[in-house]
Amino acid sequence: MTLDATSNTGIEADSTLVLSSVGNLNINDNLTTDGVTTIDVDSDDNGVGNLTLATSMTIDTQNSAATITANDIILDGSLSTGAGALNLLVSDGGTIGLGDADKDYDLSKLELSRITSGVTQIGDVTSGSITVDNVSASDSDGISGMLTLDATKNSSNIVFETVASVFNSLTAKADDGINLSVDLTTDVGDMILEADNDNLADTNDKISLTGSRTLTSALNMTLDASSSAGIEADSTLVLSSVGNLNIND
Repeated sequence: MTLDATSNTGIEADSTLVLSSVGNLNINDNLTTDGVTTIDVDSDDNGVGNLTLATSMTIDTQNSAATITANDIILDGSLSTGAGALNLLVSDGGTIGLGDADKDYDLSKLELSRITSGVTQIGDVTSGSITVDNVSASDSDGISGMLTLDATKNSSNIVFETVASVFNSLTAKADDGINLSVDLTTDVGDMILEADNDNLADTNDKISLTGSRTLTSALNMTLDASSSAGIEADSTLVLSSVGNLNIND
């Protein structure tokens, strides 16, 4: 599916909008909606179908919620739900990479910086593992609400690697562990790390911190793993929280 109009008039929907495509969806001009917006690319979930937003163009839901499902998303323009909720989902259960991490479904540093949203979820119970590398404050500042990284599919994990990352507020929840080999910061709100979301035994299920690590939360911090696997740091560890610190395992 390709949507194309003149650059000065764009594509407008005065209510809810559903776009569904088995293959690729190319949006070549500004798309403005005035209601809940659902975009389902690769609707047969076979891993062939990407969403591409053309350079300098904008998807703007005017503070309404949006759910976008695709094999991958190429944001050469901007995506805004304003204060509205945003769900970014993977169609075929593939892995997710944020920042410099290269996975099946990628949101690069530049693509993340082009997102303006309220409460935001990336991934869900059908998605694969999530890797985060070098997401700076300027990359993630546009996500004003809680960002949830959801890798709760069976055996999926979350990895923070290579270069430290910063988010406004963060919930990271995995089925089979959270591994941190870099520092992690929230500079506005809570940090919640949940390493065994279903509380059922898997291979890892723990929060693992490698090397000298610092976790910093601008508000509250919660660390949660399975009671049998726990939370392990193999070197020095600094936990810094302006508000409450809850260690549940």
